[in-house]
Amino acid sequence: MRFDAEYIVEDGKLFSVDKEPVDPSVFKQIDSVSLCEKPAMEVIAAADGFDISVPSESRIYKVLVPYKNVALFPEEYDESFLAMLRDMLKALEEDGCHAIIVPVVNDVVFKDSDNTSYFTATMKHCARRIKDCTSVIGFEIPAGFAAYPDAALLEEYIDELSKKHQHYVFAGHQELVDFSGKVNFRGINVMFVY
Repeated sequence: MRFDAEYIVEDGKLFSVDKEPVDPSVFKQIDSVSLCEKPAMEVIAAADGFDISVPSESRIYKVLVPYKNVALFPEEYDESFLAMLRDMLKALEEDGCHAIIVPVVNDVVFKDSDNTSYFTATMKHCARRIKDCTSVIGFEIPAGFAAYPDAALLEEYIDELSKKHQHYVFAGHQELVDFSGKVNFRGINVMFVY
């Protein structure tokens, strides 16, 4: 299943495919951990919604997805949580909104390359479970990737999540900007800064 890109990155800035600039400062946030307690529609309703004056290309939610809710144990995923996440993303899609998936991780994930590679595999699994959600425009790059002297693990993360999702954009914070210069992204939409 392939989707056309709705967003692109040029010179580190996010644009709609119509070349309208998108201001990340207007993004709203949804904490998906609430899905464990409430239905998707209630979680969306409880989030800070968009004013009607916000241009449609800027109606993007940063959906916080706790790593621990996706991966219970190595190669054992919480499929019920992922199904609830998918339901929420489909509801956003129906409202004409979009989402950046923001993995919520702690530093332990980046303590060694094995843990980091497992994190990448887990986020790839998450991407597969939400693959039909056109609301998802990409994933955030956790700052922990900058802890490694080379960018091979960051490159692996982007490659794995991009394989079947060429339309994804990848977002990061300022500390990743200089570091990302070491990575061969091969035309993938990286990186815009929050």
